[in-house]
Amino acid sequence: MMRSLRRAIRAPIGALALAGLLGGCQTAGPQVVARDVKIPVAVSCAADPGPDPAYVDTPSALGSAADLFERVKLLLAGRDQRIEREGELKAALSGCATLPKPPP
Repeated sequence: MMRSLRRAIRAPIGALALAGLLGGCQTAGPQVVARDVKIPVAVSCAADPGPDPAYVDTPSALGSAADLFERVKLLLAGRDQRIEREGELKAALSGCATLPKPPP
């Protein structure tokens, strides 16, 4: 009876050992890794952002405004347009001021 018990215990242990050894033989497939390579490229400087836009707070528009509230609305809209334009001009000039350095 003792021998049959030993065989009953050895069989599953042997099967588990064999499965473990065969599982260790598996190799992981090739892994594809995507990488971004950033290389500075020299481009021509286009510092001309174009003509000035037509602002909404012109003297004629302010003169034809119905009341003070409408004038203030026009002045604030014109201010926003000028701030936007100033940002465009700064971006255009900073693009020309910082030229890319060649890679080492």
